[in-house]
Amino acid sequence: MTTLTENITDSTPLKVTEKAQKKLVDLRKGEEDGEKLGLRIEIVGASGIDFTYDLYFEPLDETTADDHIYQQGELEIILPIDQLDQLRGSTLDTPRNLLDDGLTILNPNRPPSPLSSEHIQLEGNLEERLNQLLEQHVNPHIASHGGSAQLVRVENETAFIRMGGGCQGCSSAQATLEQGITSAILDNISEIKEVVDVTDHAAGENPFY
Repeated sequence: MTTLTENITDSTPLKVTEKAQKKLVDLRKGEEDGEKLGLRIEIVGASGIDFTYDLYFEPLDETTADDHIYQQGELEIILPIDQLDQLRGSTLDTPRNLLDDGLTILNPNRPPSPLSSEHIQLEGNLEERLNQLLEQHVNPHIASHGGSAQLVRVENETAFIRMGGGCQGCSSAQATLEQGITSAILDNISEIKEVVDVTDHAAGENPFY
C-alpha cells in the first residue's frame, strides 16, 4: 500500500467538489469495508476531443508505488502517476442537468488529435484540397459531437473556417479548432500558415463569449 504522503508531486491534481464528495461518500457506504476504499480515477481512452474515464472504489491496501494518493474531504483519491499531467487541473463534479444522476469530469487537457499526426493524401487546387480535408477527414471526427466545419474562403496563406452543428456555441469549439482542425490543415496543406474561426458562436444553442 502507498501512503498518502508518498509520490505526491502536486497536492490536488484533480479536485472533487463538495457535492461530488457527498455523492461518493454516500455510495461508498453501500460498499463492504467502505472505510478502507479509495476512489480510483483513470483515463481509459478518448472520444473526440475529450478523454474517457473509469471511476471505481479500490481497496487502499492494493495500491502501489505507481499510484498518487491524496485526500479530498472524507475521500482518498487514487490517480495513476503516469496520468498526472493529463489530469492536472481537472474537477470531478455533479452534472448541471438535474435529470442526470451521474458524475462529470471537467478537464482542461485534451488527448492528442488523431488528425494532427495523420498524413492525408489530397488532390486538386488549394480550395479543393481544403474541402477534401474537411469533408472526408475532419468532419467525421467531430460528427460524434454533432459538429461540422466548413471552408468559407482562403486569403493569401489564411484559411477561414466556419463551425456548425454542435460546435457552434459550444464551449469546447476553440479547443476543437486549435487542437484538431488547425493541426490537420497546417500538417497537410503547406500553403496555409494560419486558420481563423469566423463562426458566430453567439448564435449557437449554447453561446459562449
